[in-house]
Amino acid sequence: MDKIKEKIRERIKPILQGNEIDDDENFFELGLVHSLFAMQIILFIEKEYKIELDPDEVSLENLSSIDAIAEIIDERFKKTPSV
Repeated sequence: MDKIKEKIRERIKPILQGNEIDDDENFFELGLVHSLFAMQIILFIEKEYKIELDPDEVSLENLSSIDAIAEIIDERFKKTPSV
């Protein structure tokens, strides 16, 4: 899951404009992002990992931190049967 978190960090780095945050810190509560950020993250997840998020996975809580985003991706890979 470290590689997933690293990709997320790289993707959000420009959005955070130099602010350093811990993986469990909530972007929204810190006031670093707004709702458009959620759409950008959804598009990133779907494009980068070739998965389509279910409506129940798309919530500000699930997209609020590096840990939360990585968990969605990791859980999806666990559900996907190996070929």
